[in-house]
Amino acid sequence: MTKWLSGLMMLCSFMAAAQQGQFEQHKHFAGFDNAFVSTGSYRLTAQQLWWHTQTPIENVLRIDSEGVFERQGEDQFVKQAQSGAYSSLLQALLQQDPQQLAQFFISEPVTQPERIAAKPWSCLKLLAQSQELKSLFTHLISCQDNQQQVRFIGLYERKGTRTEIILTPNGATQ
Repeated sequence: MTKWLSGLMMLCSFMAAAQQGQFEQHKHFAGFDNAFVSTGSYRLTAQQLWWHTQTPIENVLRIDSEGVFERQGEDQFVKQAQSGAYSSLLQALLQQDPQQLAQFFISEPVTQPERIAAKPWSCLKLLAQSQELKSLFTHLISCQDNQQQVRFIGLYERKGTRTEIILTPNGATQ
């Protein structure tokens, strides 16, 4: 469950309008000096999110109201175990719906993480309300640019692992 939830949580905080772009993800495992870096593209519509990791290993996730599905073959997607239970959480994160997010998180302003300190983005720290999410994450950070597009997602796990994702929507400047 942690594998797919971690992957899903990194997709949080997108706007509901259709958008697409590129991502660069840095995963820092506790006890290791260097980050595991992956890159790829994403596409979000009102119905689903496609998260296509291209390097270092190709992988495609599809997230919709029924759960999280991982591509196993050309057109075959397999639902990830227990992902259906989190559909409403995922939709709230993806759509950045304040009312739905309030069901799962308490938010507060936070200074930008070091990786993006020079960016003119505003950030929120999200603290989980459910015991299950609290057991996985110390907090999440979501940062938006002045067009209200999500540009940074940070996942900070209890076990010391942190995942930081920089999003570059198509047409956006660095």
